[in-house]
Amino acid sequence: EGNEGLGSASTNDSAYGSTSLPLHTDMTYISNPPGVQVFLMVQPAEATASSSTSGESSLSNTTPKDDNKSITPTGQSVYLDGFSAAQQLLLENPEAFRLLATTPRRYRCIDDEEGWHLEATGPIIETTGPRGGNKWGPVRSIRHNDLDRLPDLPPYPILGSPVNDSDSFYGKLREAHDAWDDILG
Repeated sequence: EGNEGLGSASTNDSAYGSTSLPLHTDMTYISNPPGVQVFLMVQPAEATASSSTSGESSLSNTTPKDDNKSITPTGQSVYLDGFSAAQQLLLENPEAFRLLATTPRRYRCIDDEEGWHLEATGPIIETTGPRGGNKWGPVRSIRHNDLDRLPDLPPYPILGSPVNDSDSFYGKLREAHDAWDDILG
């Protein structure tokens, strides 16, 4: 119901829930996620009456919480320019940018009901590559969705190098991800 004309489209994705989602890119679990998507609003969120602090009644796109003390907007979308966010990260924290541009992250979506399993790997910030120092080629894409991301694995040790320090890897990656999240707001 509600998926007429979609064939066997899956609803086993965070996008089909009723809760708000953090900023993210869609379909991170496919090898080449879409760079641009167009959304169609089939039905707008219901307008409900709410009272302002002055006692006036107004119509808004809100749903009252259980205790009716606070109002949460529904049906609203928030957008952010990921390319600008990546540029800001490069300017503010070049090491965080380097880590997020060179560390592959794994993403997955499984739908047992429809019988498919999608998984892909890629860095959060994909560029055309480093160009020496803190200079990087243009950002080609952003792949960011903490709801679909699998746990990170430390990089394989390189022959002849000392054993990787997993704690250091995870600490640095967590700091880089925190810097990214700070920019996303």
